[in-house]
Amino acid sequence: MTAIKSILRQLTAACRQSSSKIYLDAPYVNVSWQRDQRWVFMEWKACANTPELREAHELALKAIRENRASSMLVGQRRGRVIVDEDQLWMASDWVPRAAAAGLLRSGLVVATSQVAAMNTENITKLVRGADDKIAFFTTVEQAASWLGSHHD
Repeated sequence: MTAIKSILRQLTAACRQSSSKIYLDAPYVNVSWQRDQRWVFMEWKACANTPELREAHELALKAIRENRASSMLVGQRRGRVIVDEDQLWMASDWVPRAAAAGLLRSGLVVATSQVAAMNTENITKLVRGADDKIAFFTTVEQAASWLGSHHD
């Protein structure tokens, strides 16, 4: 019993020292809270269907709420086309809820696919007042630098 308690204490200490908390690690996306940078990081690895896309966004929203995050970095370099219905859902449903939860800005690393990059721009155009809150980048480093220069 003592050995188990010792292992549990070690695991708890390791979790507290970790610089990130994983909310979702799936074949198509990783959603995490980056404690050191103080932002939610959503990295798309592959194409996702509607339920997968929405689950990832709901977990990102949970991370925003739990950590009082005001920034989010979204890596979409491997992202694919987002269907119109999901674009509308993101712009009219998810983005307002994320803003209400405290999200102030997002750095988006655009997809290499031209069509997928256009999807992202379309969603942004549907979001009223997003001009200074959402910025597009070609690398994660550029997005991270921009987010790092906007501390609250």
